[in-house]
Amino acid sequence: MSKAVNLGTLADDISVSNGSVSLATSELILPKLASDPANPVEGQIYYNTTNGFVKFYKDSNWILIDTVADGSSASSAAISGNSIKNNVGSASGYYWIQTPSGPMQTYVDMSTIDGGGWTLIGKSGGGSWHGPDSWLKSSVGTMTNISSPGTNSYACIDSRAVAGTYAFEVMISNFAMNLWVKCPIHTEATESTIFNHADGASAITNEATNNSQSVTATAWNGTTQSVYVNKYMIMAFDAHGGSTPAWTINTAGNTATNDYAMAVSCCTTDHNGFTGPANGRDAPYNSNDTGWPNDSYNTEHFYGLVWVR
Repeated sequence: MSKAVNLGTLADDISVSNGSVSLATSELILPKLASDPANPVEGQIYYNTTNGFVKFYKDSNWILIDTVADGSSASSAAISGNSIKNNVGSASGYYWIQTPSGPMQTYVDMSTIDGGGWTLIGKSGGGSWHGPDSWLKSSVGTMTNISSPGTNSYACIDSRAVAGTYAFEVMISNFAMNLWVKCPIHTEATESTIFNHADGASAITNEATNNSQSVTATAWNGTTQSVYVNKYMIMAFDAHGGSTPAWTINTAGNTATNDYAMAVSCCTTDHNGFTGPANGRDAPYNSNDTGWPNDSYNTEHFYGLVWVR
């Protein structure tokens, strides 16, 4: 899977602005296209008008070049909070992030959790909700207050690009941000697979059975646990699956209590072949933070924040 690279790692004298590449005192105007051209050749480069990034073809992959946007406005939306932290260096706060739905403002933690660089992509105040067609795939509610859920039962941004293309880890935390569990994202996850139920339970379960990766989940208290992820980051096992983000204790998608394999309930009964969240409700669910890491796996009430880095 292609990941973003810092433009500065390619050449110190290259800068990018709206599809124009400046090379020292000269200027090269790139081809402007809405999608990757067919039959690319090694070294091909163009400006993608759909998301506003330069793409470079190398070793049979399109590499998205990070133009070191600082996220201070919609016009300078960055690819992720981690990009802002690594390339610009900023304090925690609200920044503009590029999404498939356009630039969105969300909170970025630069230092509080595990070194910072975390982009807030979703939150829930513990309400009963099931939104597999919108959760982390469209902009729902507001993300401008991480201290409380506000008037929305849940809120999220369209996180497919930042999570599937530019991120390597996903994390859930409480609102105080002092309790958290993080997990690597499957290396084959893409913008079209991550958090996406559309392929249906059968395809997701088959993918999880045959192509899951064994990774290590890490908690705020230093505890680690071997878990499994698939390229959808969705809990498989059609009898109680569909929760996302999810990392499970085996490839089948099972879960347990008081462990560090986690899943956020969002799936409705009979949605795309999943028969309902049931025992897939595996993330902490109470406002007083007594449910960490997870003292129940059959409550639909997730209470906390979802991040990627």
